[in-house]
Amino acid sequence: MSTFDPRIPTLTWLTIETTLFLAVIVLALRRRAGQEAAAYLLSLYAGIALALQGSETAWRAGLLNVSDPVVFIQLHWYGALSLAFLLVLILRAFLRMGGSEGWVATGVFWLIALMLLADNAFDLPNIVWSGGNWVLPREQLNFGAAGLGWAVFTIGGVVTARRAYKNMRQPLHRNRLIYWLPIYLLSITADMLFFSEQVVWGQALRLVSVWLLVYVVVTHHLPDVRRIMRSTLIYVSTTLLVVLFYVAGFTFSQYAFQAAPG
Repeated sequence: MSTFDPRIPTLTWLTIETTLFLAVIVLALRRRAGQEAAAYLLSLYAGIALALQGSETAWRAGLLNVSDPVVFIQLHWYGALSLAFLLVLILRAFLRMGGSEGWVATGVFWLIALMLLADNAFDLPNIVWSGGNWVLPREQLNFGAAGLGWAVFTIGGVVTARRAYKNMRQPLHRNRLIYWLPIYLLSITADMLFFSEQVVWGQALRLVSVWLLVYVVVTHHLPDVRRIMRSTLIYVSTTLLVVLFYVAGFTFSQYAFQAAPG
């Protein structure tokens, strides 16, 4: 009698996410004219996300011989930092904004700082700080630095999108900028899930955010978000009114005819 291999669901998911990430890279490289820089950065973004998620999924399927799970916890933090850095560069390239050298310099600074902390170039003790019930080991300092960098790049991207939307006058461009709100919401939620070790949900949301990102970058005429929201609101409101009408009618009939036989 054949037995079910428990690795099949994980291997299936590995195949699906690999295929979808590669499709994103292909779509990005077939870029729309005028968004070449954003497309190349997006390809790198999708490639890093594929490497991060694919390696962990392969490890969970037993294809990688890694005995220490802390390795993938580190990948979560450093990967989120790298993707947040690339995302703000993609946004600025998408908006065709100059002056991204400062962000690149900040990214290089954070990379050097993390390398120095990992090598303990500052000769820090094993316990960096302790007070009461709180203890900060030196190993956790790297995670703190990575988390701080992630916050800097994420907040910087959100602020950049908000300022661009506020200063934009063309309705078409304002509509395209609105799509960056769900992109950042999905990306931040995915990173938070990774930080809390909810890997499966984090991988799914990151994949959705990458697909939405490539859709925004390679598509010129995006559907009107306000029209979609208006139609959705009308549909939901109509459904709720029908349900309320049905419930009210059913409740009234119960009370009105409870004394009537049959």
